[in-house]
Amino acid sequence: FVDLTFLSKPGVMPWVTWGFAALCVPYVFGRGLAVVLPVMTLIHCAVFAFFNSQGYKSHGNQIISLILLAQTCVVLFFAAHRWIKGRPFPLRAGRTRDSYLIYYSQVVIAGVYMTSVVSKLDVSKFRWIQNLPNMSVQLVKTHRQEFYSNPATSSVRRDADVPAARWMIDHPNQTRLLLGAGLLLEAVCFLVLANRGWALVIGLSLTAMHLIIAWLMRLYFDFNVYASLIFLINIPFWVVWVGRRIASARAAEARYAGTSETPRALEGLPVAIKDEEAHTGRRCTYAPPGAEPIAFE
Repeated sequence: FVDLTFLSKPGVMPWVTWGFAALCVPYVFGRGLAVVLPVMTLIHCAVFAFFNSQGYKSHGNQIISLILLAQTCVVLFFAAHRWIKGRPFPLRAGRTRDSYLIYYSQVVIAGVYMTSVVSKLDVSKFRWIQNLPNMSVQLVKTHRQEFYSNPATSSVRRDADVPAARWMIDHPNQTRLLLGAGLLLEAVCFLVLANRGWALVIGLSLTAMHLIIAWLMRLYFDFNVYASLIFLINIPFWVVWVGRRIASARAAEARYAGTSETPRALEGLPVAIKDEEAHTGRRCTYAPPGAEPIAFE
């Protein structure tokens, strides 16, 4: 048992907030992570454990706590290896410490959604999809909750009609089909660990799912969306990737300008054969500059 009631004292939370924000600076630049990450994890877990202890339990922040915890384990492992072995951890070719930080963050994200699938099926006795039309009640409840949370500024009226809830009641099978797709998406989240392409597809799908849930049910999982944007979609990587592809294509065009060759030769594809060779059917070879000869009939 850890007494966290000191967090409720006046003036404490602003200091905690600014302290956490200050730790984010070295975190972003990857400096001192063996110290920074454990402290960030401790602060984040303590604050939201205290919030949940007040009776209003929410799992909207747990994904961040788990990602911080996983990254802490990674940096402490690297630090322990260096301390015990007296040398850095032997990384695979093309890998860095950051590669492991990103990978295990993806493991956490996949695990969070797989846990969601298991809990839904377990609590519902494997009748979750069958019971989906009953979610219309939850829609009405969350709309009312948004109003009563802040009646003065809420965009939802207290007795406002909820058309989506009525649609679910009138179209139970379509509801099962549409919302059941969300369960399937969560169930295949482990594919984010395959490669960047799958991570992009799943990340975009998860983001779309949460945006639809926010619009439909007034349930907001902003941190799940942020985690998907950073660790799955990873826009900076794709910007750099596209930029390099464009630069490579332009370099290929410049290299073959004024010749009979085409940039497609750079990809190892056959180029036009001389007429006399084509008619004889002899095995010919072609080698782009700096590449191994490519044989074709």
